[in-house]
Amino acid sequence: MDQARTVSHRASSMCPMSQSSESIARDPVQVSALLRMAFRLMHAWALDTSKQAILLGVRSPSTVYRWKNHGAKRLRIETLERINRLFGIHKRLCLLFHHNPDLARNWVGTPNKAIYFGGKRPLDIMLQGTISDLELVRGYLEQAAGQ
Repeated sequence: MDQARTVSHRASSMCPMSQSSESIARDPVQVSALLRMAFRLMHAWALDTSKQAILLGVRSPSTVYRWKNHGAKRLRIETLERINRLFGIHKRLCLLFHHNPDLARNWVGTPNKAIYFGGKRPLDIMLQGTISDLELVRGYLEQAAGQ
């Protein structure tokens, strides 16, 4: 019985997603690939380095410059979660606007009358700087896509 409780406790205290995230965040090959894709996406959205730093949750644009020029060997879990949200936003935009890639690319920078945004651009919400701001935009798109 004690062994069963120990196994059960270990299983409940371990989150496969966080273990996976931790291994990805420490793998230089995966970190490099994720950053390249994230920078490509943010470039498509016409974001300068300061805005990229905010979305990635880093304190200084110089960190973004360093990552672009020299790569990174690891990322904080929070940065990985932010990249995940950005990719989720991109995915849903591609699904919603598959017929018009320009609309998908420009959507984040276009003022939106939906109650979520109150006439602001989704990008303005995202640039408030928290993961929950990114999640708000992603959640709106999930609802719009019927997911």
